[in-house]
Amino acid sequence: MIGMAHDNDSALIGENIGLISLLKKDNIKFFDLKDPCHGLNLVIEHSLSNLPPEMMQFVHSIASHFASPQPQRKTRLRKIQEENGKSSLSKKAGLDSLAKSWRLFR
Repeated sequence: MIGMAHDNDSALIGENIGLISLLKKDNIKFFDLKDPCHGLNLVIEHSLSNLPPEMMQFVHSIASHFASPQPQRKTRLRKIQEENGKSSLSKKAGLDSLAKSWRLFR
């Protein structure tokens, strides 16, 4: 038995020469898992593309600020996470907080 996780690329799932199709033709038993992380990433990318460009620039500026090589910034981010609980910085909570902040900064 073969297990395979993939992103639905045509090289893997193509009907004629895709790897999965070739495995099916040879009657090889396999477990086919379409990568849920890749699918979720596509959904998030699509959702973010619908946000105003200014909001995305705001998000990019915040991310760039904390991605700086200056250790003080990373320490500050860790402190923010600890004060708010890391789970509160989930994508949904983060986007909700961003939307609220965005209304205040506009």
